[in-house]
Amino acid sequence: MPPLPVRTVLWRTQAPFLVTLAVALVAGAVTEAGPTWPYVAAGVAAACATAATGLLVSRLGEGVLIGGAVVHMVVVAGVDYASWPTTPSMVGLMMLPALHLSYGFRARRGPYLLAVGVPPILTALALGSSRAVAATWASAAVQILALVAVATVVYLSARHAWLQRVQLQQALLEARAAVNTAQVVADAIETGVTYYDTAGRVEVRNKAMTGFAQRAGYDAETVSAQHIYQSDQVTPVDLGEQPMERMLRGDMVDHDLFYLGPPGDQRAVTFTTTKLDGLAGPAGWVLAAHDVTDLVNAITTREEMILTFTHELRTPLTSIIGFAEMLQDTLDLEELGIARPVEVIHRNATHLSTLVQMLLQAGIEAQAEPHFAPTDVGDIVRESVASFQPKAAGRGITLEAGTPIGDTRAEVDHLRIRQVLDNLVSNALKYPPAGTTTRVLVEGTPDHVRVRVVDQGPGIDPQDLPQLFQRGFRSVTARRTATQGMGLGLAIARDIARAHSGEVTMVNNPDGGTTFTLELPRHPNVQTADAAAGDQATYSSALT
Repeated sequence: MPPLPVRTVLWRTQAPFLVTLAVALVAGAVTEAGPTWPYVAAGVAAACATAATGLLVSRLGEGVLIGGAVVHMVVVAGVDYASWPTTPSMVGLMMLPALHLSYGFRARRGPYLLAVGVPPILTALALGSSRAVAATWASAAVQILALVAVATVVYLSARHAWLQRVQLQQALLEARAAVNTAQVVADAIETGVTYYDTAGRVEVRNKAMTGFAQRAGYDAETVSAQHIYQSDQVTPVDLGEQPMERMLRGDMVDHDLFYLGPPGDQRAVTFTTTKLDGLAGPAGWVLAAHDVTDLVNAITTREEMILTFTHELRTPLTSIIGFAEMLQDTLDLEELGIARPVEVIHRNATHLSTLVQMLLQAGIEAQAEPHFAPTDVGDIVRESVASFQPKAAGRGITLEAGTPIGDTRAEVDHLRIRQVLDNLVSNALKYPPAGTTTRVLVEGTPDHVRVRVVDQGPGIDPQDLPQLFQRGFRSVTARRTATQGMGLGLAIARDIARAHSGEVTMVNNPDGGTTFTLELPRHPNVQTADAAAGDQATYSSALT
């Protein structure tokens, strides 16, 4: 521990002694016997020497303080004896030095033993020299016992307080070490992490998040970033829609994609927020940011390559189909013995052309922006169900459109929502056996319109659920039954729904079959929808 200031030490060690000395001198001066001045002079000299030593305590350490307290008691005893040689009462005057020894010096045992051992010895010496009577001995014994009791209580209390202080200091050191370790670990990861308290103040921030904040031109006073853009990399994100503001409002931020940095020097970053709950209530928020620039670039390159390849494949496939049809129309292929091979060429080329067209359509849908208009979603449901009645009848499946429940109007893109429903209904007719029923139900809630497509098929294998909406994924059931498809329908349906600020979800029914649910807000967040239209088909589909 660092030494106490000189004035503090002087006050604690010398002031009690000087006060008791002054009282003894005044009391002795007014008695009939009068003090024995040689003893008094010696006591005064000792007092001055102790006081002078106290001034140097900051350099001499605790040993001087302990010795000074013992000298106090000796001087008090000497002056007291010189003032009252027949009835000394020095025990009470030695209480202050004894308490100082018991309480101070980190509650060590040595000073405490001096506090309870020196006064009895000095008292016995003084009483033995003064020829005191039995009553004086009894009175002194009572005072000694009281001093020892008080000093012991003070010592035990001080020791307990000191041990608590040591434990608290140790806990504080461990907590600081844990915080430092956590900070080092946080700084070592590439994901940016910031912990905010319930008032929105930053408690912990790692180096990665500091770098993101600097790139975005984040201003802590206004809690806003200057260079944060939507998926088009040009449109600034409004203050109220920036991740920090949304987090403090309590809105969910889940892998939302933004571009940070001035135009020409931007990085694609996803943000996610997590609310922390403590024992007494909310404990703050954690904002995480991850640089996905390389991933977004790779996905964009992949999509561009797919579109390029499909464009290049379409022309030769058209030629192959055309020549195959010309052969079928102009020659007697049966007579030539090549009817079967030409038919196989035509069928497979047509199938390949269909797959190419699906890939092209998927690319177009990923880049198209929805055109919102007030629409009755119930009407779209009836249109879709009517268009699939022939297919359902051909498979022996009953396809029903339920009666709309509540207000089913919303601001949607009619054509694109029709495409979502067509994909969901088509999917619900692929796997159920003949004799089953597929129902399409629509209902309105105060804020949403919800469409459910319920089938009685085999359901989805649990191992397929995490990848069900990935582009190109085909379930175990689809592979086992050799059902035609490229695994694009559900991915496109989900992307269109998210472009409407909505979602497509799926659950297995307890009694068999599946339920796909399309949920659409009545009034989509246009800013969020525009962003989703631009990046959901690329980034989100890769992360699902």
